[in-house]
Amino acid sequence: MVIPFKLIIHEKIKNKQQEDEGYQSEDFSDYFHEDPYFGIQKDKMITITENRDVKMTFTANNTGARLYIDTLDYYQGMVCKEDEEGNIFIEESGEQIILFMNSFDKSNITSYYPFIPGTYRIYISCDGKRYYAYLKIKPKQVNNKELDMMRSELEETIENLAHVLVNNESAAQDKSNLDNNASLANQMLLISQNYDKLMGLIDQIKHSPRSKITKEYHLEESSKVRMIDQETIKHRLKHPDMQQRMFVPERIITRNLPENQTIIQCVKYLLKISRSSINYLDKVKPFIEKERQALMGKSGNPYHFYKGRQESDNLAKRHSEQSEWIVQQRITMTKLINAFTLFLKTEWITEVEVQSAHSPGLHLDVRYRTLFQLYRDLKNMKKKIQLDTKYAYAWKRTDKIYEMWCFIRIIKALQTEKLGFKPVAGWIYGNNEMIETWQVPMLEDGTKITFQNGEDRVIQLVYDEAIPNKREKTSFDSPVYTEFPHNRPDARLDYYVGGNYEASFVMDFKYRPQSAIGTVNDYSKDGYAYKQLLHYSKFDSAFVGKSNDYIPNKRGSRTIDPVPEVWVLYPVADDKSTNTTQVNQWLTKVPYSPNDSLEKIGNLILSGLENL
Repeated sequence: MVIPFKLIIHEKIKNKQQEDEGYQSEDFSDYFHEDPYFGIQKDKMITITENRDVKMTFTANNTGARLYIDTLDYYQGMVCKEDEEGNIFIEESGEQIILFMNSFDKSNITSYYPFIPGTYRIYISCDGKRYYAYLKIKPKQVNNKELDMMRSELEETIENLAHVLVNNESAAQDKSNLDNNASLANQMLLISQNYDKLMGLIDQIKHSPRSKITKEYHLEESSKVRMIDQETIKHRLKHPDMQQRMFVPERIITRNLPENQTIIQCVKYLLKISRSSINYLDKVKPFIEKERQALMGKSGNPYHFYKGRQESDNLAKRHSEQSEWIVQQRITMTKLINAFTLFLKTEWITEVEVQSAHSPGLHLDVRYRTLFQLYRDLKNMKKKIQLDTKYAYAWKRTDKIYEMWCFIRIIKALQTEKLGFKPVAGWIYGNNEMIETWQVPMLEDGTKITFQNGEDRVIQLVYDEAIPNKREKTSFDSPVYTEFPHNRPDARLDYYVGGNYEASFVMDFKYRPQSAIGTVNDYSKDGYAYKQLLHYSKFDSAFVGKSNDYIPNKRGSRTIDPVPEVWVLYPVADDKSTNTTQVNQWLTKVPYSPNDSLEKIGNLILSGLENL
């Protein structure tokens, strides 16, 4: 197959000492196929490593060739254009095209957007044909599995924390407010959607429940005995003196089976939800009516001079439909309540001893299986906690994922039994707005979370806050300042004991290899990361050992260093040693990847606090 274009990728590479070795170029033109469904071949896949400078040569003899990369969520206004259908493409060019470049120019920091790790199908449109290929973006410091683990843990942890908090706060604020029940509205909708199915299942099981034949033994006159078995013979041998009566079996039908026990529990739960739904609807109806009356006004005419007639008519129609829907839902719930109640009053129900039991028979009967599955869906249903839309942008940057993941791990480590701190305020904790909106706020720069252990130990965990550059801008709750240029650590842990400020532990989360963090030998060179960490250790404070009512002098001398340690966490891209390394008295390097335990972070914090 003749390929009518050239696509060459130029990727900047570095040696083990993190020194630039220039660009490595590779021609991927023959990796493209006309068949859009060709299989993925590992040796025929365009590969780029995330966060590396990448350029591209894309030429096609001025035929107007286009490279479509819309599936990458990538947009760089300098090189991308939009076609007639709104799809993003890069057109051929006689010059090299910059796909991504690490830029430290703050004014251009958003100019280039990093590619998201993953495998994508891209295509080139040229001469009326399409040519397809696969593009793989490799994570730089972690593998794909670890990246998925971090992203999943972040989302799961944030959502689970939020659910627990919302449910607890809602219950504490108003136990009678059914709208705070995270699942009731959705449960009601699910039940009503399955109304016909439910009515049929309830009727079938009520009139034809699962049962089995069993034996019950009793003594009967020998002349009336029709059937004997081994138990009868055993009893006769044990009691030879009892000749007039025999211990004989009687076959009876029993419905006291585990699956019937379970199904009765299911119906009782469905009855509870149906009754709660009617209470919910009765509380909602007055609000709809109040809105309708406000719309109608005193004149009773839904048309207002400041609203168009069509808009007013639409509003009136909407309120009418809402009222009608409530009435219909109430009728549906009432019918279900009657059906469930009659079911539970059925004669054979009294035979069943309701208790928790394993019910293999549930899966043998389609009626029981269907009803039980609906019951489980209702029990597991919960209102979806929404993450702030800003999280979607954070998820596109692996370094941001790692930074937030480390911060979440610290939150979890502080709550372990070994450390015993409880979050009481900040971010999602004590956030009434989140309870009302069901949206988890973004972990914004400067977020502070307060933890408490007993009455006298308090930790304030601060996320990505700029440290003030003057002493007079500090306070008891923001106790440190710096005169050095690097003043924004990823996290800071302020520690208070007995109402006095004791110290701050500064943390930075570096999505880079250990060698790129640097040492004191790099300081005189371009040791950007090491300079940054060293400046963090030089933070100053006038509040060490002081209480909340202390007013610092305008001019004070540095007596006690407020930052005893700086901790830098970084992922490990290989299987080398992952031991925590104390570089010197103030700096500790902590290799920390998704497979590392929470205990590792807990021990780090505990050691720091104990060494004060």
